[in-house]
Amino acid sequence: MGEMLTTVLGSVRAYGKRAGPVLPNIPEMLSASLILAEDWEMLPAEIRGKLLCQPEPAEVLPELVERGLLTDYQAGRIEAGTAFGLILGNYRVLDRLGAGGMGVVFRAEHIRMRKQVAIKVLPFSPERDERILRRFFCEIRAIAQLNHPNIVGAIDAGEAEAPDGQGNVLQGRTWSK
Repeated sequence: MGEMLTTVLGSVRAYGKRAGPVLPNIPEMLSASLILAEDWEMLPAEIRGKLLCQPEPAEVLPELVERGLLTDYQAGRIEAGTAFGLILGNYRVLDRLGAGGMGVVFRAEHIRMRKQVAIKVLPFSPERDERILRRFFCEIRAIAQLNHPNIVGAIDAGEAEAPDGQGNVLQGRTWSK
């Protein structure tokens, strides 16, 4: 999944004198789970056909947002050519919630279970500090042991590779609306 997005979004297309990112088309967004197949299939066939016939992917993004297939955040990232990272393992990022000292927190949805979660992403550089990584995993293990109605529980942790080969550490927590 991530490889396809890296390939599609890593190339450029010329528009007159200006080069811009190649935006994924609807089949590519479906293949990458940016648009979930079950949501797409719920659209009437004539709407799906109309959307598929749009010559430029950027022209279809507002309608995908209006129909609830993408969020404003996702559409903005896709249009800017920065869609890598919108799929993190089994999760699709829906919105950016904020940033702190250790990383960025996103609202995401498990692709299969459709459960919304908050994901903390801790970016790393080639000279990553192993102490920060140990602290991060220590924090997630401690949170995973807690079970209290007033504390957000941890449900997952892992690493994802960025297009430049650098790793990003992920920590998932349940999201309550």
